[in-house]
Amino acid sequence: MSFLFELDPKDEAVADLVAEAGKKLQRAINIRGLTQNEIAQKLGVDRSRVNKCLSGFSNLTLKSLAEISWALDGKVKLDIELYGEEQDQTADEAITNVVAFVGRQTPDEQEQSAIPDPSILNRAFG
Repeated sequence: MSFLFELDPKDEAVADLVAEAGKKLQRAINIRGLTQNEIAQKLGVDRSRVNKCLSGFSNLTLKSLAEISWALDGKVKLDIELYGEEQDQTADEAITNVVAFVGRQTPDEQEQSAIPDPSILNRAFG
């Protein structure tokens, strides 16, 4: 006997993102050769907090993802792919500028990356 389960498309999209984030985090940890304890020490938190983030049983927030990436001396890059009609390059640039997150920036760089260029937004959405 076999069972066939059908996932809601929204739930499937969420599961795909969570799985991808988990795989990429685990790969980065393996490359760096760090233990959960070493990551926790670098972050100044208890190892159980890091374990919860990496176990898949806890919702990994963007903040936690950024913190662990920082502890690995890395950065998070976020991109949103839109399905359906073709998007022009200007809209893609604006979306990327709005949602991109890069860790380990100086305060000046953080301010610049957090505020997209108004001319790009106007061309894309105006």
